[in-house]
Amino acid sequence: LLASKCITVPNAVISKANPLTNPFSSSTIISLDLDDDCYVDGFVTDEIGNFVTQLTYNGKPMDKLMMKIGKNYSIPFNASSIASQGLYNAVFIAHPINDINIELSKAVVKLQLVKDGSK
Repeated sequence: LLASKCITVPNAVISKANPLTNPFSSSTIISLDLDDDCYVDGFVTDEIGNFVTQLTYNGKPMDKLMMKIGKNYSIPFNASSIASQGLYNAVFIAHPINDINIELSKAVVKLQLVKDGSK
């Protein structure tokens, strides 16, 4: 027997999310590519999932921030006010706009903060 119906597979919206420097000492840039127009949430958590900070893009908080397809975004993360070095997660969640074939897309970027002990 052959299948009589096909199920559409949801498309991924976040196609790339990588830090430009990792590990880093005070700040880094996260490169982000999108395959569709969407609203994007961006925030940082510690290694056990506790919220650390909201990410911003062009001075706007990434809280369902409208972002367009086809552009490479450079998202800054300044960790100079974070007291302890360690592992952090930059989390990006893309919410689809007017496209029922796309589900929420999530990308988690692992970051390592290394502080200089002499300061």
